[in-house]
Amino acid sequence: MILNRIIILIFCSSFLLSCVEDDGSRASRPSGSVNGMSPIYQSEEIAYQISVSEAKDIVNPGKIFTYQNFLIVTIINEGFHLIDNTNPSNPNNMLFVNIPGNTDIAVKDGVFFANNYNDMISFKLESNGGISLIERLSDAMQNGLAPPGNNIYFECVDPSRGVVVGWESRILNRPRCFKQ
Repeated sequence: MILNRIIILIFCSSFLLSCVEDDGSRASRPSGSVNGMSPIYQSEEIAYQISVSEAKDIVNPGKIFTYQNFLIVTIINEGFHLIDNTNPSNPNNMLFVNIPGNTDIAVKDGVFFANNYNDMISFKLESNGGISLIERLSDAMQNGLAPPGNNIYFECVDPSRGVVVGWESRILNRPRCFKQ
């Protein structure tokens, strides 16, 4: 467990080094308005809510892998489908696990590991269709601290406003943050 936390810390540190919060000393800081990105916030209560729902149509699938007699089909930023593949000629889409902000998932020995925006979670699916949360590592991933892309000005993230769930393009007045 400690090794996993060290690996996550190293990954997050390297990501953070690519972003700069300008203290005003940079010659390249814009003096007026520029095109940039602004974070879209959501409350922690909504962003970190995990649930199980009935199976639904698979739209825009991401990673697909097998575990025991199941197919697991991820839907980027939404969660994953659990499909019973005992009979490969007639797979049964059993349920959908809603994990907002999820971009990757793994499973080992019946324990699912997934990101939920900034948090890393581990959980088991119960036989009654519920979820048993094992652990939540808060802010383990540091997703959303900067918008996608490079050489872009953006509005600095303010954690007091909630969880960053996306970015939108807009005109910014003298932005302090820049991603190289």
